[in-house]
Amino acid sequence: MTLDAQTRRDFPILERIVNGRPARLPRLRASSQKPRTVIEAMARYYETSHANVHRSIHTLGEEATELYEMARDRVQRFIGTPAREEVVFTRGTTDAISIVAEAIGRTLKPGDEILVTDMEHTRTWCRGRWRRAIAVRESAPSRSWARGRSTSRPSTGS
Repeated sequence: MTLDAQTRRDFPILERIVNGRPARLPRLRASSQKPRTVIEAMARYYETSHANVHRSIHTLGEEATELYEMARDRVQRFIGTPAREEVVFTRGTTDAISIVAEAIGRTLKPGDEILVTDMEHTRTWCRGRWRRAIAVRESAPSRSWARGRSTSRPSTGS
Protein backbone atom coordinates (compact mmCIF):
# COMPACT_ATOMS: atom_id res chain seq x y z
CA MET A 1 0.00 0.00 0.00
CA THR A 2 1.37 3.43 -0.93
CA LEU A 3 1.92 6.21 1.58
CA ASP A 4 -0.81 8.20 -0.20
CA ALA A 5 -3.31 5.38 0.27
CA GLN A 6 -2.29 4.94 3.92
CA THR A 7 -2.64 8.60 4.85
CA ARG A 8 -5.30 10.01 2.47
CA ARG A 9 -8.19 9.10 4.80
CA ASP A 10 -6.52 11.08 7.63
CA PHE A 11 -6.93 14.35 5.67
CA PRO A 12 -10.59 15.38 5.29
CA ILE A 13 -9.84 17.85 2.50
CA LEU A 14 -8.65 14.97 0.33
CA GLU A 15 -12.16 13.50 0.42
CA ARG A 16 -13.30 16.32 -1.87
CA ILE A 17 -13.83 15.87 -5.57
CA VAL A 18 -12.29 18.78 -7.47
CA ASN A 19 -12.92 19.14 -11.20
CA GLY A 20 -14.25 15.59 -11.29
CA ARG A 21 -11.18 14.04 -9.66
CA PRO A 22 -10.11 13.29 -6.08
CA ALA A 23 -8.45 16.32 -4.50
CA ARG A 24 -4.67 16.42 -4.35
CA LEU A 25 -2.49 18.25 -1.87
CA PRO A 26 -1.79 21.75 -3.13
CA ARG A 27 1.79 22.42 -4.05
CA LEU A 28 1.89 25.71 -2.24
CA ARG A 29 4.66 26.34 0.25
CA ALA A 30 2.48 28.52 2.44
CA SER A 31 -0.26 25.92 2.73
CA SER A 32 -0.33 23.06 5.15
CA GLN A 33 -3.26 20.68 5.22
CA LYS A 34 -4.24 19.28 8.59
CA PRO A 35 -5.02 15.67 9.43
CA ARG A 36 -8.34 14.95 11.12
CA THR A 37 -6.72 14.51 14.57
CA VAL A 38 -5.20 18.00 14.40
CA ILE A 39 -8.47 19.56 13.24
CA GLU A 40 -10.30 17.85 16.11
CA ALA A 41 -7.70 18.94 18.68
CA MET A 42 -7.82 22.52 17.39
CA ALA A 43 -11.63 22.56 17.50
CA ARG A 44 -11.58 21.18 21.06
CA TYR A 45 -9.08 23.87 22.08
CA TYR A 46 -11.07 26.73 20.52
CA GLU A 47 -14.34 25.41 21.95
CA THR A 48 -13.09 24.87 25.52
CA SER A 49 -9.74 26.49 26.34
CA HIS A 50 -8.85 29.34 23.98
CA ALA A 51 -7.12 32.14 25.90
CA ASN A 52 -3.80 33.97 26.05
CA VAL A 53 -0.96 31.65 27.01
CA HIS A 54 1.33 32.81 29.86
CA ARG A 55 -0.67 36.04 30.24
CA SER A 56 -3.66 35.29 32.37
CA ILE A 57 -4.53 34.18 35.86
CA HIS A 58 -8.03 33.39 34.64
CA THR A 59 -9.00 29.69 34.55
CA LEU A 60 -9.09 29.62 30.73
CA GLY A 61 -5.67 31.25 30.55
CA GLU A 62 -4.24 28.75 32.99
CA GLU A 63 -5.76 25.86 31.03
CA ALA A 64 -4.41 27.22 27.74
CA THR A 65 -0.95 27.62 29.29
CA GLU A 66 -1.05 24.07 30.66
CA LEU A 67 -2.02 22.68 27.24
CA TYR A 68 0.72 24.74 25.56
CA GLU A 69 3.39 23.49 27.97
CA MET A 70 2.17 19.90 27.63
CA ALA A 71 2.59 20.23 23.85
CA ARG A 72 6.12 21.61 24.35
CA ASP A 73 6.92 18.64 26.60
CA ARG A 74 5.69 16.18 23.95
CA VAL A 75 7.73 17.87 21.23
CA GLN A 76 10.75 18.00 23.55
CA ARG A 77 10.55 14.23 24.11
CA PHE A 78 9.95 13.59 20.40
CA ILE A 79 12.99 15.56 19.20
CA GLY A 80 15.15 14.68 22.21
CA THR A 81 16.11 18.17 23.33
CA PRO A 82 17.32 18.51 26.94
CA ALA A 83 14.97 21.33 27.98
CA ARG A 84 11.40 22.34 27.15
CA GLU A 85 12.58 25.95 26.76
CA GLU A 86 14.46 24.86 23.63
CA VAL A 87 11.13 24.17 21.93
CA VAL A 88 9.76 27.31 20.28
CA PHE A 89 6.43 27.30 18.47
CA THR A 90 6.07 29.67 15.52
CA ARG A 91 3.31 30.46 13.02
CA GLY A 92 5.04 28.45 10.31
CA THR A 93 8.26 27.67 8.48
CA THR A 94 8.85 31.16 7.13
CA ASP A 95 8.34 32.69 10.58
CA ALA A 96 10.75 30.16 12.10
CA ILE A 97 13.40 30.81 9.45
CA SER A 98 12.99 34.56 9.95
CA ILE A 99 13.56 34.22 13.70
CA VAL A 100 16.70 32.14 13.15
CA ALA A 101 17.91 34.50 10.40
CA GLU A 102 17.43 37.49 12.68
CA ALA A 103 19.43 35.81 15.44
CA ILE A 104 22.23 34.78 13.07
CA GLY A 105 22.19 38.23 11.44
CA ARG A 106 23.06 39.84 14.76
CA THR A 107 26.30 37.82 14.94
CA LEU A 108 27.54 38.60 11.41
CA LYS A 109 30.27 41.11 10.67
CA PRO A 110 31.33 42.86 7.45
CA GLY A 111 33.26 40.36 5.35
CA ASP A 112 31.22 37.34 6.51
CA GLU A 113 29.48 35.36 3.80
CA ILE A 114 26.29 33.34 3.57
CA LEU A 115 25.76 30.87 0.77
CA VAL A 116 22.18 30.45 -0.41
CA THR A 117 20.74 28.39 -3.24
CA ASP A 118 17.76 28.87 -5.52
CA MET A 119 16.02 26.24 -3.39
CA GLU A 120 15.90 28.57 -0.37
CA HIS A 121 12.32 29.82 -0.35
CA THR A 122 13.07 32.84 1.84
CA ARG A 123 16.24 33.84 0.06
CA THR A 124 14.84 37.21 -1.00
CA TRP A 125 14.05 38.10 2.62
CA CYS A 126 17.40 36.81 3.82
CA ARG A 127 19.34 38.64 1.14
CA GLY A 128 17.56 41.89 1.88
CA ARG A 129 18.11 41.57 5.62
CA TRP A 130 21.69 40.33 5.52
CA ARG A 131 23.09 42.13 2.47
CA ARG A 132 23.53 45.32 4.47
CA ALA A 133 26.37 43.80 6.49
CA ILE A 134 27.73 40.85 4.54
CA ALA A 135 28.26 39.29 1.14
CA VAL A 136 25.61 36.82 0.05
CA ARG A 137 26.72 34.35 -2.61
CA GLU A 138 24.16 32.43 -4.60
CA SER A 139 24.82 28.93 -5.83
CA ALA A 140 22.66 26.84 -8.11
CA PRO A 141 22.26 23.27 -6.84
CA SER A 142 23.10 20.49 -9.24
CA ARG A 143 20.05 19.37 -11.20
CA SER A 144 20.18 15.85 -9.76
CA TRP A 145 20.32 17.17 -6.18
CA ALA A 146 17.45 19.59 -6.79
CA ARG A 147 15.29 16.75 -8.12
CA GLY A 148 16.16 14.52 -5.20
CA ARG A 149 17.96 11.97 -7.36
CA SER A 150 21.27 12.27 -5.60
CA THR A 151 22.55 12.64 -2.07
CA SER A 152 25.37 14.92 -3.21
CA ARG A 153 25.42 18.44 -1.90
CA PRO A 154 24.86 21.49 -4.13
CA SER A 155 27.74 23.12 -5.94
CA THR A 156 29.54 25.81 -3.96
CA GLY A 157 30.71 27.80 -6.97
CA SER A 158 30.43 31.60 -6.93
